[in-house]
Amino acid sequence: MCKTCGCAAGTQQLRFQVSKNEQPLEIQALYQDLIGAPGVLQVTIDEKNGQISVDFNPQRATQQELEQRITGSGYTIESVELTEAPHQHSISGFIKKLLGQ
Repeated sequence: MCKTCGCAAGTQQLRFQVSKNEQPLEIQALYQDLIGAPGVLQVTIDEKNGQISVDFNPQRATQQELEQRITGSGYTIESVELTEAPHQHSISGFIKKLLGQ
């Protein structure tokens, strides 16, 4: 947990480069499937460039689970890059710190 704001620091980010197979799901359906996965905190999809970024808690989700959701949606994963997710302070953590909780 972040000492500055109380948010869930230590999350990771997977950056997928994808291409479409036959009959891929709509982008919104893929987004909903990924964001609904346990441990997923944020999903960003750039359809034009074929890039998907997923911020997730590695204690609750695995790379393999996320890859299965993408390939199950009709996309082929061309490459994957694992990085530490950018740290963003949450308002709820800031409020907890102000209240001394």
